[in-house]
Amino acid sequence: RDGRAISADGPMNLLSSVTVAVSEDARGRGTMIVLNDRIGSARFMSKSNANQLDAFQSSDGGFLGSFINIQPIFYYPPSRPLGHHYFDVGRIRRCRGEDVKLPQVEVLYAHQDFNIGRFQAAIDLGAKGIVLAGFGAGYWTDSGSMEIRCALQDTDIPVIMSRRTGWGFASNNGVEGGIGAGFLNPHKARIQLQLALGTGLQTEAIRPIFEH
Repeated sequence: RDGRAISADGPMNLLSSVTVAVSEDARGRGTMIVLNDRIGSARFMSKSNANQLDAFQSSDGGFLGSFINIQPIFYYPPSRPLGHHYFDVGRIRRCRGEDVKLPQVEVLYAHQDFNIGRFQAAIDLGAKGIVLAGFGAGYWTDSGSMEIRCALQDTDIPVIMSRRTGWGFASNNGVEGGIGAGFLNPHKARIQLQLALGTGLQTEAIRPIFEH
């Protein structure tokens, strides 16, 4: 809710976040999101509703904890999500000089009559990587899959196969050269690919970061 609204939720969310930040029990759990009396892993949480207070949901990973009397209570011992990778972000400056802008990565969503020419257009416009958001668990139409395979043969940039659906696991679905996004949605897969490229990793070094 807006800060001027009756019963605005922002102040309590801020207080809850601070109590998590100073809690010894929060150590070793990676980046977390605290909203609406819930604690979740940033890797798995996404906004699922544009209007409701309970707007952020945690996907297959579930929530990490909640609050009792403004104190964080965690459900499990500290752990990192499967596939967690450490990026030396200092290398971005070393690899890219003073231009610390992350490499350009485009997200293309599957739909009927998708024009595969957009794939090459993204490359022509400077994309260093592409995330494909397919149907269901990351699938494309038969003709679309064939065209993607052909396009991948003509490029050496990393291509991540993700899904349009809210939750779930995506492999490369038999598209040779493609890299499965795992449990990452297209937007999070894009950020991870940007970090991988920005720290100087090549396609074959990027693959195991996603496919675990």
